[in-house]
Amino acid sequence: MFKRLICILTASAILSGLCGCSGSVGGGGEKDAFSDWSAQYYEEKEIGKGLGIENAGTSLNINSLNQVITYAYRPGDSFYIFADKTGKKIDQHKYILKGSGSLFTINSKDNLYVLDQVYSPDTKESSSRKISYTLNVYNSKGKQQGSFILGSKTFRQSQPSVTDIAVDSNGMVYLLYPREKIEVINADGRRVNELSATGADFIEVDYDNNLIWGSFDRKTSRSSLEKLDPKTGESIWKKEMEPGDVIRQLKCGLKDKNIYVLGDKGIMAFDSEGGIKSNIFDFRQSSLLEPGVSIKDMAISPSGHIFMLAFQSASGSGTAASPLLYSYTPSEGGKKSSEQKVLTLAVKFSDRVLESAVSRFQREHPDIRLDVKDYKASWTGSGKDEDQRVQKALEDYRSINTAGLMSGAGADIIDISGLPYRKYIDVNSLADINGMIAQDKSFNISDYSPNIFNACKYNGGLYIVPVTFTFNMLSASKSILKNEAVSVDDSSWTWQDFISIAQKITVDKDGDGTPDQYALPKMNGRELFSYIYNMEYYKFVDYDKKTAAFDSGEFAELLDFAHGFSKRGLSSPEIDSSKLWEMGDSGTIAFTAQYIADYYNLIYARAISNGEVELLRYPSFTGTSGSLIFTPGKAFAINNNSQLKAEAWEFIKLLLSEDIQSSSELYENPVNIRAQKAKAKTAIEESESIREMLKSQYGRDIAPLSQQDIDTMDKIISELSVFPYSDPEVDKIISDEIDEFFSGGKTAGETAKLIQSRVTEYLAK
Repeated sequence: MFKRLICILTASAILSGLCGCSGSVGGGGEKDAFSDWSAQYYEEKEIGKGLGIENAGTSLNINSLNQVITYAYRPGDSFYIFADKTGKKIDQHKYILKGSGSLFTINSKDNLYVLDQVYSPDTKESSSRKISYTLNVYNSKGKQQGSFILGSKTFRQSQPSVTDIAVDSNGMVYLLYPREKIEVINADGRRVNELSATGADFIEVDYDNNLIWGSFDRKTSRSSLEKLDPKTGESIWKKEMEPGDVIRQLKCGLKDKNIYVLGDKGIMAFDSEGGIKSNIFDFRQSSLLEPGVSIKDMAISPSGHIFMLAFQSASGSGTAASPLLYSYTPSEGGKKSSEQKVLTLAVKFSDRVLESAVSRFQREHPDIRLDVKDYKASWTGSGKDEDQRVQKALEDYRSINTAGLMSGAGADIIDISGLPYRKYIDVNSLADINGMIAQDKSFNISDYSPNIFNACKYNGGLYIVPVTFTFNMLSASKSILKNEAVSVDDSSWTWQDFISIAQKITVDKDGDGTPDQYALPKMNGRELFSYIYNMEYYKFVDYDKKTAAFDSGEFAELLDFAHGFSKRGLSSPEIDSSKLWEMGDSGTIAFTAQYIADYYNLIYARAISNGEVELLRYPSFTGTSGSLIFTPGKAFAINNNSQLKAEAWEFIKLLLSEDIQSSSELYENPVNIRAQKAKAKTAIEESESIREMLKSQYGRDIAPLSQQDIDTMDKIISELSVFPYSDPEVDKIISDEIDEFFSGGKTAGETAKLIQSRVTEYLAK
């Protein structure tokens, strides 16, 4: 269930922070933390294929000669390739290893430290695996300087083994067992210390031989950069990253003393005290954000040359990922900021698919710089502090963009989901995209879900373009319905019908006086109200006529119905939604709320219910069931005051393209019909492996997806016809008033009357 958070700031405070509407050459527009990254351009070159790298490890290093070093292998053969920035192979060292030499590092004297890992053969029945370790040291010419047998360790199948290695100038080697410990090996190959490494995912050694690690707090979903004393493990300093900035790898510059952090959007440079110096590389000017590309490691020379190791997956093909080795040379070429058009994009939160589209758009349109204002209004963790952070981000997003659009300013392109977009349309602040579509011969509207696009129209105009969509269904356990001889006609059922069915389903099978089977998971009256109201709230407000119907009697009845539901004993007193998602129920709950973002949700619905399910429309409370509603995941609008409408439309078209919409990293239903079919094919192919995972981890033996399942889902999708418009301020009024009702402070009639009065007054303004 989505949280709706509202706060309206004063217009004067908002407008003081706004830049004017962009669309001028080299000017204005809001900037995010990455907006200054475009100042440095790089020439990109893929050099891995030219070096003959068909299979690669996951480590990348650079020596004092600015040569990149990578590990490559083929059956029975392992070697280390040395290359310059142009991709020319300088040398190749072949070492005799018993296992994998993927994990390696280099010291200031160009000695290579290789961890030789030998894996014992796995069996499907085995719950553990054994790995033997040997540390080998080679000089810059490839001659072995030492070999130290470190012994073997046994790990649980789910327990990570050594994932990172670092070495200091004295030859002290550090081996990371992620989120557990760091083993310290001296120059003689003896274990001399063990440091606690709770939360650590990556390690490095800086210029002064201090340990640097990157950690991730799963409770807050925040990454941290930390310097520690390598002898005691005590923290010297710790820097918490911004929300959404996840550390993917670390490197320390032994000449410039910088600490380089590889994140999701680019590479940041920190000084030796943890202060950010600069954002040195923006992935949006590269191919690294293309769909299916997974970045593994980086290497940076003192002159600023960058090497990146990545892998390109082949989704659904069953083939292994292909390695990519990119070389990035600082360049003065390309368009300068003062020569570029600046297109601005405002989003509640960015994601990999959007960043990929921005990257591609800028490479295809070098005369345009696309500045993204990311408000980071997504939950990256849990807890009160995170809720408050996200609430503030959402408040800023709504307030700033509403004020900008209503005053004739604002970004060129706006993610309109969750905003009162009809207000903007009514004052002519959003462009009607129908006209652009009619004039664009390269765009065929029939390539996209017609019902989704039609439902997003307002007064005949298409002012918002949906990119993805989600919807909600009620998942019913087929086995429970069959065993209790219950059939459901969801085309016209009401919540009173649901009560009658729920009473038949909620039964005490073992005769101990307590039901063993329930209609619903644990749910209080406030939660049930949210489920029902969120499906029908558009029936209580007519935004076109600016009228409300909260005093019609039905809303007060809804409040009383939801409040009294918990007393009926039809929901489980113990099994809540979180326990269901943890597969904590053997199949005793008949109905569960199912959020549908893609075909995979059907597999998880089966797993939750431990068997086959039927997807049903929600019952109606007002007696007007029939329409299926949906919500756009992301929907974009073009500022009617923008000077770059044509350029804005080109970017939106890219977001709608089959290539972007087919991405495996698009976690919501695409509107592109061909992309939807491609995702259906991939879902069927991958469902068997998901089935095996669910069986091994949770003991759920559920059926994989079939074409019949896809056809069923596609039929539901084709029937989605209502995109309910809501105003965040109206939502806030309702939320405020019903809190007092559910706490016992007011009656349903009093609450309905107060809401009617406040909403009517608001609509009149």
